[in-house]
Amino acid sequence: MTKEATSDIARAKKAIAKRMNSRAAKEASIHVISHKSKWAVVVEGSQKAYRICPTKEGAVNSAKHLVKNGIKKEIVIHKKDGSVERQVKSTSISDDKAVVSP
Repeated sequence: MTKEATSDIARAKKAIAKRMNSRAAKEASIHVISHKSKWAVVVEGSQKAYRICPTKEGAVNSAKHLVKNGIKKEIVIHKKDGSVERQVKSTSISDDKAVVSP
């Protein structure tokens, strides 16, 4: 790899880190949505899913991990039809497993 290509990659990584550390990025919600026959964890404003899980409980736990690490502040859990089932704020997330209705 050329020196120029390496510096382009380094600049891109810095730009991504800066966007992720911005207040707006941290205040964006995490959505748990139905995705085909699985469940997806999607960060608000993102074009791609952060993670695809076989179960809703697994997707909620993955989203909780992002909140526990201070990356995001809120999880919005959707029903299979796309409507909002519930919202979970960072202050109400504990270490126990998520209890989610099917």
